Amino acid sequence: MGLIENAKDAAKLVQQIGNLELYEKLVSMQTDAITMLDENWKLKDENRSLKEKIEEQRKLLEISEDMEYVQDGGFYVKKSEKNDGKSIPYCPLCWTVNKIAAPLNPGSAIGFYACNIHKSQYHTAAYREHQRQSNEKLNKRTAPLTPWS
Repeated sequence: MGLIENAKDAAKLVQQIGNLELYEKLVSMQTDAITMLDENWKLKDENRSLKEKIEEQRKLLEISEDMEYVQDGGFYVKKSEKNDGKSIPYCPLCWTVNKIAAPLNPGSAIGFYACNIHKSQYHTAAYREHQRQSNEKLNKRTAPLTPWS
């Protein structure tokens, strides 16, 4: 039997005896016990919620320590992935503003990445060099013809 059931049984016995003062005390104790149990449930729920928040913060700290800013391109990479030979760039806006490690989408050229969430683009030196070479080739093909060509 639990606390509430015992208090109910005791209150019934006291009521049968006819001691009104003792009966009122037991009913008051029963009300206090119910209030304490309710508060206990609330505290357990708050404790569970706080433990979840601590775990979320621990995971976020773990990711934060793994993130490394790459100047060439202006995005983040995870050191652990880099050490495994992977090169996955992460959106700096998603990470710094929302603490979300959102991978950037690779574009049609090497070193070109985009974030579909923020509609932002990131270019590495390799992409800029590729663009420069492409523009040079295009300029050679479209150079105006002169009488001396």
